[in-house]
Amino acid sequence: MKSDRKLYGSVKNGKYIREKAAEDPADTNIPSDKSIERQPDKGSDKPTDKSSDKLSDKQSGNRSAEGDPPQHARDVNSRRIFKNAKLTCQFLKEYSGLEIFAELQPEDIEDVTSKYQAYPGVEFESDVIKKIRIRTGEEEKEIFVIPLIEHKSQVDYNVQMQLLRYMSVIWYDYGKKMNKGAEKYRPTSRKSFRYPPIIPIVYYEGKENWTADTELWKRIEYGEVLKEFIPAFSYKVIRIHDYTNEELQKHTDEMSLVMMINKIQSPEDYTEFIQKSEVYMNDVLKDSPQELIEILRDVFWSLLMKINVPQEEAEELMEQMGAKNMGYLFENIKKMDIQAERRNTQKAQERAERAEAEAEEAKAKVKKAKAEAEEAKTEAEEAKKTVRTMIKNLVDLCKQEDLQKEETKERLKRFYKVSEKDLAANFEEIWNNK
Repeated sequence: MKSDRKLYGSVKNGKYIREKAAEDPADTNIPSDKSIERQPDKGSDKPTDKSSDKLSDKQSGNRSAEGDPPQHARDVNSRRIFKNAKLTCQFLKEYSGLEIFAELQPEDIEDVTSKYQAYPGVEFESDVIKKIRIRTGEEEKEIFVIPLIEHKSQVDYNVQMQLLRYMSVIWYDYGKKMNKGAEKYRPTSRKSFRYPPIIPIVYYEGKENWTADTELWKRIEYGEVLKEFIPAFSYKVIRIHDYTNEELQKHTDEMSLVMMINKIQSPEDYTEFIQKSEVYMNDVLKDSPQELIEILRDVFWSLLMKINVPQEEAEELMEQMGAKNMGYLFENIKKMDIQAERRNTQKAQERAERAEAEAEEAKAKVKKAKAEAEEAKTEAEEAKKTVRTMIKNLVDLCKQEDLQKEETKERLKRFYKVSEKDLAANFEEIWNNK
């Protein structure tokens, strides 16, 4: 039965049209896409950039000219995941490994990403910043813990600088806020003042190991010698491929499902997911709120683009999927990578043609080698005949001189340099006139 709940996208003129998602009701502090546009600097005549109001072709998941889903689209999609307070809560509680998040609840999380977009040199196109209230025991104490989450599908060796820039902006803004209204003594000038902790986390989707250094001094010239003068901080890498699907399925929640989907990098990964995850997926989705269903549909759209489903077919698949009818994807596995199948078929044909050509070449080499062997055999036989004729002529000559058998044999060896081998093969028969 078709659901009447609003989906992430709609059908217009028979085609699936992707739309911007509605605001997450579970995170009332998340600003809408329109409200988080980059603000111009004060005094600047430059107009506000409203390009973020509409998703570009790349942001909407369209492929590049080379046929690959753009990196920007994947990062924006990750941002949509982490804008949701419930998904962020599940992620931090289950995968950060930090005890401080053990009792975290979605209502403790506030999205403050838009607050920092006006700062020069800072672009939060795909990053999110969360301000979190932490419960300690029975006491609820509001402290500022800001996990800054980066979404990477390839190793970024400059991530320390990017994180340092964001962290500096956050601390600068916090100090500015604390000093606001202070007439004589600024709070930040006091010895007891403390800035809030910032926890930088890299959410890494790539299959390759994360090989970038996690310490800033290793990116600085003479860093080892001048380490004491370089900002000291590290960041935590959460590599989704460090978790097997079985480990992820131990958490029956939407974020673990998202991570399983984000692990898919190839048709083989997709096949494994389909074979092992249908029941788990249905268990997760049966009680999921609509806003998370919409996010998961967006994740699936990116998956369709990533595994090279033609766009028209991807739109058709999305149209056929109801609000919770994700199972439709499992019923249409044969459609999921048509372009890859075509490439595989072409590659197989090319391999077959190469193998056939190599077989013909090997056959020609064998034929040539056989001919050369026959030729060598003929030459050897001719050489044997020549040697036998020569020995016969010499024996006849020695007999005319009335030489005895042993004398003849000795003369052939000493004066005519006939080898022992040739003598052994020919002398007795020739001497006996055979």
